[in-house]
Amino acid sequence: MNSLIALLNKIEETFIGYALLLIALITSIQVLFRYAFGMSFDWVEESSRYITVLITFVGAGMCIRRGSHFAMDALVNALPSRGRFLCQALAMFVSALTMGVVGWYGWIQVGKLAKFGATTPVLHLPMYVPYLPIAIFACLMTVRFFLQGCLRLRDLFSGTAPAGRKGGHLC
Repeated sequence: MNSLIALLNKIEETFIGYALLLIALITSIQVLFRYAFGMSFDWVEESSRYITVLITFVGAGMCIRRGSHFAMDALVNALPSRGRFLCQALAMFVSALTMGVVGWYGWIQVGKLAKFGATTPVLHLPMYVPYLPIAIFACLMTVRFFLQGCLRLRDLFSGTAPAGRKGGHLC
């Protein structure tokens, strides 16, 4: 199980790197053609926008795994360790519930868009394709938040959390 999760983590990181490189490359080509040859490509802006949304959702999942999402933790840090783990677990479970709702409605939206058959303005992709990252990665973030909450509960009951740990080993 851990090797599968490690493989998925590596795929996420590699994907983000190549996607950022792709955006930089196509945007540079767009700038070159616009200023050197006086022509531009309509598809560059739209594809860059959709790739950026995809990168955002994949990156958010990575931030959950690493524990690097922003947090207002002055109150949490003032609590004793058991209270801190309980508060963190509660925050993770509430976040999992929230992302589960986002994922649920994301899938509903994807279904509606697939049913209507609309396409994107320039790339002429089915309109549900740009919305798929919202549905897919919201569900992935739900799982990651839930697993992080479980780690905090384990820390609460065992009392042996590594000092300064942000992310968890399960996700």
